[in-house]
Amino acid sequence: MQAALLSALKMLKRQDLTIQEVKTRLECKFESSLVNQTILFLTENRLLDDLRYARNVIERNEGRRAIGDQALKDKLESRGVPAEVIHDLMLDCDQDELNRALILIESKFSGSNSPGRVARFLFSRGFSEDTIETILERVSVD
Repeated sequence: MQAALLSALKMLKRQDLTIQEVKTRLECKFESSLVNQTILFLTENRLLDDLRYARNVIERNEGRRAIGDQALKDKLESRGVPAEVIHDLMLDCDQDELNRALILIESKFSGSNSPGRVARFLFSRGFSEDTIETILERVSVD
């Protein structure tokens, strides 16, 4: 188990990973019982935590780097974060999608910009159509 643990710690030293990512990488080198023991040890000692990982991803994707709810969910799901963790975090998120979009537009666009340009930009960041329409209404009124 020491070899598996050492390998996992080397992975986590370089970057924060999800339980699924560590498990997948360890399964290439070690048998599943060792992998499961290693994952259990890492989670019990809080060295591996999907909730912490997901919170960090959400924090990194705010402000000028903001992305829409669906893009955020897709990013977390692709990294192996369990659906219930994603759902709980999205409910507890400090900023809803509309507020993230408003902050993003205020920081990214100054002066007059065409609504089409704003809409394309928000769409490319994974914001929903409803959010984009609301932003366009607010920006055109301002």
